[in-house]
Amino acid sequence: MVGSAITRTDIWTLLVVVIVAAVGVVAFKIPDRWLVDMEPCVIQCVEGTGLIVNGGPAPVGYFLSAYNPDAFEGYGAARWVADLDEALVFNDQETAYRCWKQQSRIRPFREDGQKNRPLTAYTIEVIPLRLLKENAS
Repeated sequence: MVGSAITRTDIWTLLVVVIVAAVGVVAFKIPDRWLVDMEPCVIQCVEGTGLIVNGGPAPVGYFLSAYNPDAFEGYGAARWVADLDEALVFNDQETAYRCWKQQSRIRPFREDGQKNRPLTAYTIEVIPLRLLKENAS
């Protein structure tokens, strides 16, 4: 690591190695709250702003079913559904957030010079599928 900065991950790795070396074999269980980031999840609309093509209300409480940031000449199109079974399921939270922040390739920048990320017109929540199914039963 000569010439490079030591990261927080490096420190935690070193700490774990030292503890294991001092204690011997350790039974280690990853807390469930850490695993939430790595389980299937959906995007749910919390609040909508901006132009709604069909003139209807924002799809608050609905789940993302389809999204194309390049539709409508780069202004994007999203389909929202009330039925969880029709929702787009992501492998993990990171993938869901990447979808939400996806930039249009046809119109990569808005008129104000900011990145054109059509889906960010909605405030969303990424929810683990397991939690929604548990609450439904």
